Amino acid sequence: MTGDTELEELAGTLPEKITTELVGGSSVAAEPSYADALIGHWKIGVKCPPGFEFRFSLVFAQVSGGNFAGDVLGDAFGNNGPMLDGRIDGDKISFKRKLQNGEVQAWRATMLRSRDGKLRFDGLAKDPRWPECSWWGVRQVM
Repeated sequence: MTGDTELEELAGTLPEKITTELVGGSSVAAEPSYADALIGHWKIGVKCPPGFEFRFSLVFAQVSGGNFAGDVLGDAFGNNGPMLDGRIDGDKISFKRKLQNGEVQAWRATMLRSRDGKLRFDGLAKDPRWPECSWWGVRQVM
């Protein structure tokens, strides 16, 4: 017989909204994989030294294997466009974005799941013009 812990681990690999029935009539709602949960609109906040803060949106459109595609939207400086070299490995993501001036930023983050199942990002962004910036993101409900 499979133990409850093993069933809970298996349930975490199933698509969102699938419920696994356990022995004794109890059930566990399966969490979506990080790759599945990545797709959608995310509100992003960025804080860079010496105190610059800005916000924009990321839209993750598709995930295939360990790669993803998406766009940067609503950048106040006009640096909107596609994310480049998007990669996901478990709960870790990374991508690059090319700015209007030709500079390339490198972004990386960890996806974290709260107890209520909501996801967020915590990460760092590197721009050749300044020290690393911290960034965070929360998934938008559309």
